[in-house]
Amino acid sequence: MTHEQLLQLIHSDDVDFPPVTEELALRAYIALLSRIDNRVDALYVFACLNLLNAYVKQAPKESEFSKRYQFKRHVVTCLEEVIRKRLSDVALYYSPDVTYVKILALQFSFHHVAPSRLLTSYAASPHNTLQEWSGIRLQPSAVVIMEWAGQLRASRSFPK
Repeated sequence: MTHEQLLQLIHSDDVDFPPVTEELALRAYIALLSRIDNRVDALYVFACLNLLNAYVKQAPKESEFSKRYQFKRHVVTCLEEVIRKRLSDVALYYSPDVTYVKILALQFSFHHVAPSRLLTSYAASPHNTLQEWSGIRLQPSAVVIMEWAGQLRASRSFPK
């Protein structure tokens, strides 16, 4: 599936997307240990973060996963890795209120990401290019996006 086909699927009103299960959340959590060396790696890791964000919002508060998982800490780590690697084909906008990461035609958003020294420095730099929210909510289709990004990464395909 191309990213254009994925976007059409996400926009479709008559698709029932699969739910985010704890098994998928654990798989996504483990994937956060992956290195980000290029935009396909970044796409996969941020797709995993998107899935985890969706899962934490729906999971019972008493679940062990919800109690132990510190989502925002992992967002900071992944953002910092993208900044350090200077991946030119990953557009990143950081502010303490909202952070946008655009890879291909997908824009991932994260709210209230705590500043780190590197994120604060990046926010003041000319590389921190303002992005407007695309208006596309990716969490409802998080499973499909993560699976698509994982297949893309496994095939080592680099779409234009």
